[in-house]
Amino acid sequence: MLSTSGWRSSPPSSGCSAPSRSSSSPSPSSTDRNRTCSARSSFPSYLRRCRGSCTRGSAMGWLAGGRSRRTLPWSIAMDDTGRAVVAVNADFYRALGSCDLALMTRVWLQGPEATCVHPAWPLIEGWDAIYASWSRIFEHQPHMRAWPSDVEVTVDGQAAVVTCMENLDSSAGFVASMTQARARNAFRLTDGEWKMLHHHARPVEPRGGPARAARPRLN
Repeated sequence: MLSTSGWRSSPPSSGCSAPSRSSSSPSPSSTDRNRTCSARSSFPSYLRRCRGSCTRGSAMGWLAGGRSRRTLPWSIAMDDTGRAVVAVNADFYRALGSCDLALMTRVWLQGPEATCVHPAWPLIEGWDAIYASWSRIFEHQPHMRAWPSDVEVTVDGQAAVVTCMENLDSSAGFVASMTQARARNAFRLTDGEWKMLHHHARPVEPRGGPARAARPRLN
């Protein structure tokens, strides 16, 4: 039985407690031929700007099917299953904002079927490679707040999908740096716990287009 519900969130009341980190960011391999990417050094390393099409991870196919979906108004009370999925999704962004690799590890399904598409990165397959990518990102990521908004949840048995807007605020002092991405997060119920199976974030272009800058490199 397919049930869907919507949910709205607001920004957190306080920033993350992670220490300031270098603004350098990792450089993914250039395997996506149809993508032209640019970055600005003041942006979080996780969220680079991307022009062109960002490839959607193929892992979403496991949820696709011929059954129709209906979207319920977000004000309708969410059941326990929906709340559990939303809680794990919130943990993902808590780990992202605080650079908490241990929490990020607990959120994910640790298997070869897990997939991830960071903004402007190619598809990453398998938990080992995903873990390595988060480790590199957190090593270079600056202090920031991260939270989801415009959250919608779709639950179908042991599978769930959350679509939301990612909000990343790495402002420091009087320098504002707010970036956003549209995200699709897939979860699977495993041993009674919801685990992230797939994450795909697509950058939202700022007004006037992305700033042009050299792509940062890892040291």
